[in-house]
Amino acid sequence: MSSQTAEQQFAEETALEQYTKQIKLKEQFIQDGFLYLGRLLLEVRGSKVYKAKYETFKQYVEDNFTFTVRNAQRFMQMYDLFKNCEIDVAKLGIGKLIELLKLPESERDDFVKANEEFLENSSVKEIKEKVSKETSKSPYEPYYKRINSFYKGTVKLKEAITGQEFDKIDKDTKRMFRSVIGQIEIELEEIKKVFQ
Repeated sequence: MSSQTAEQQFAEETALEQYTKQIKLKEQFIQDGFLYLGRLLLEVRGSKVYKAKYETFKQYVEDNFTFTVRNAQRFMQMYDLFKNCEIDVAKLGIGKLIELLKLPESERDDFVKANEEFLENSSVKEIKEKVSKETSKSPYEPYYKRINSFYKGTVKLKEAITGQEFDKIDKDTKRMFRSVIGQIEIELEEIKKVFQ
């Protein structure tokens, strides 16, 4: 009975190894595919050949592919980030690449060059933590968040009044709209002081 259990254990471990090899092979295929997709999408967008049938690149992506426009942007960013990089992108994997996209564009290349060994030898979780620390170092981060918050509020207000003339909007909505604009102006003045 114990030999049968040992044989079963061996068979399961062998099967697991085979599955793992196949999964890693497919993972590499997918990784290469994301980068290749990014390159092709950049070429289509850059050459504007989509205009033969579509007004916008967004419309082209939405009408032709199952991935979202946001994912198309990620593919292009991944390719753009790693096209000239000496690091072996194949060793990184999708999860690590996505974490690196969270870095400000102006800092990505330097971060990748300075951390090549770390990137190749670390887990996605470790990279996520390091990227999080890097992005939180920016003294301007609170301002980015505040601007984003006000922007979202402005978009909601704009959507609320779309199709209506400003004169016909009730007093409370006008007051709220003016208040948000006033807050945005105050925030922008504070941000200008920080950047001067």
